[in-house]
Amino acid sequence: MAYLASDKLEGRRTGTAGEQLAAAYISGQMKAIGLIPRGSDGFLQPFIVREGLEAGPKSRFSINSQALKAGEQFIPLPSAPAHPPKAKCCPASMKWIMYG
Repeated sequence: MAYLASDKLEGRRTGTAGEQLAAAYISGQMKAIGLIPRGSDGFLQPFIVREGLEAGPKSRFSINSQALKAGEQFIPLPSAPAHPPKAKCCPASMKWIMYG
């Protein structure tokens, strides 16, 4: 567990070098204890991961009344609330204050 949680793996996000290191480590551990590979590539089996980064047709975001393009200029979070919060920016500190 210490290796899988280490900074070397950089969070193990899909498509990163950290993910590849984690996959190699886990596959090696499976081999070491004598498991029989059943994946399409040894112990591995590729699959598509959808991270919720596709903007829906109703996704909207604007700054100073200027509309931004969903998926290009902003990426909505998959858990965005049904009733979006209002925000005010403090130019001096550039900190966002959220309220709803």
